Amino acid sequence: MGVLDYRKQRFFSVAAAAEQCFQAFYRAMSKTGMGVGAIRWDLGRASARITPDLDEQEWPAYVATFAGRAGLGGLLGALTEQGQRAEQSMKGTQITFAVNPQTSGGRTECAMWLSNSLSGLWMPFGDMMFLRNYMNDVEQQLRALDPALTMNKV
Repeated sequence: MGVLDYRKQRFFSVAAAAEQCFQAFYRAMSKTGMGVGAIRWDLGRASARITPDLDEQEWPAYVATFAGRAGLGGLLGALTEQGQRAEQSMKGTQITFAVNPQTSGGRTECAMWLSNSLSGLWMPFGDMMFLRNYMNDVEQQLRALDPALTMNKV
């Protein structure tokens, strides 16, 4: 697993219903905790195109938008100007989780990716790691639904 894995689009094949997959994403992104890497996300339903092809059908999706740090990281970050700038650079960062409405064979195809990173290279390295942790937690939630889950990163 590379440091920049959070930049890759992840494709999952899960033996679960679409709504179960959405619930797994919601559970993972709703966790805040008290640790240094805890993040608050605003979650909303949307639709998303998983490829740049405009002829491609949009998939139902959840979009998690960075709403701020939480827990110990939020407290410590608020105490310093650098911490406040780092949090501000993350504002608007989004992770999208989409589910293919054309599921077949008892398997649901899902995709997850960092869909908006306003800060680009200015995003603090530690925050990149926290994004990856949340994305990995989504995979763990999906794997709890289906231990034989398959996942590809592109």
